[in-house]
Amino acid sequence: MLKITHLEKQQFPPLEFIGRPYDNHDRQNGTFDHLWQQWFANDLFAQLRKENDPYSGGSAYGFINESAGHFSYWIGDLFDIGTPIPQGFESFILGQSSVGVAWVSGRTDNNELFGDQPMKTAFNALKKAKIAQQTDWEHLTYFFERYDDRRFDVHAKETILDYGFYLQDPDGPVNN
Repeated sequence: MLKITHLEKQQFPPLEFIGRPYDNHDRQNGTFDHLWQQWFANDLFAQLRKENDPYSGGSAYGFINESAGHFSYWIGDLFDIGTPIPQGFESFILGQSSVGVAWVSGRTDNNELFGDQPMKTAFNALKKAKIAQQTDWEHLTYFFERYDDRRFDVHAKETILDYGFYLQDPDGPVNN
């Protein structure tokens, strides 16, 4: 059963997301799980971070961009703007922003921790805590799944996945 274990608003500086983009045609059985397996099997995170230090400290990200009616799902990591992009990877720039973050506890073996339901549960908890507003949802362009190895363990019966939502108030205060 899904459970929210932590909520906060974080301030992200301008960053560059480096990784690989995918779209709905890349889904298998409704998920991108097979692509994550490829990333780990082919050690793509090590290639990505070989000569670059990630802003995130090494968390893996599934970054969702929904703009102008176009959906893309990126796997990769966050870096300082101007970081050299390794061959075979692409990037996009994110402006400074407040980000509502929810830690969601659940199971990976039944996929309850992934997809629309936990994402909506996370956002609704942020809304209830007054970190996010309905207008943030209505104008949502960027949000992410953060696989922070301090909390996320795919081999554990229950684990924690972070969901983050870029909010509409880029200069808003940080609540920790």
